[in-house]
Amino acid sequence: MYVVRITRADIGARVVIRRRIAGPVPLTDVIGTLQEWTVGGLTVVHDNGEIINVPEADLVAAKVIPARPARRTRPEPPTESGPAADPADPPADRQGPAGQRGPDTPERAAGRPAPTVPAAESCPGPPAKSKHPDAPDVEADR
Repeated sequence: MYVVRITRADIGARVVIRRRIAGPVPLTDVIGTLQEWTVGGLTVVHDNGEIINVPEADLVAAKVIPARPARRTRPEPPTESGPAADPADPPADRQGPAGQRGPDTPERAAGRPAPTVPAAESCPGPPAKSKHPDAPDVEADR
C-alpha cells in the first residue's frame, strides 16, 4: 500500500516521490530535495541540478530519506618519504624471507623450512567399493 508521508513542512528535505506516468511502466521514482509544494504540485531538485515538477494528482507515495552519503575519496598519492603502504600487504613481521609473502607458520618464524608434503604415491586413493554380502550383483545382471 502506498502512503504519502511528506508535508509542506518537509520543504528543504531530501525525499523520494513515487508518481504516475504515461507509458508501459505506470510508475517512476524521483529522488531529490523538495523545493516547493504549491496547490498544483511539487517541485523537486535532483542532485545534478535538474528541476522536476510533479503534479499533485500524479503523487502516489512519498517519504523523507537520509542525506546522500558522502562520496568516497581515493587514497592519497605517495609522499616524498616513500610510497604509501598497500593495505593488502602483510606487515613486515608477517612476510617471508626477502619480503616474500607466504604462510605464517611456526617453522618459518623459527627460521626452519616448512614441512614437506608426502609424494603422490604415498597418498591413499579413493576407498575401495565395498559390497554388502546380501547386496545383488549389478554387474552380473547386465
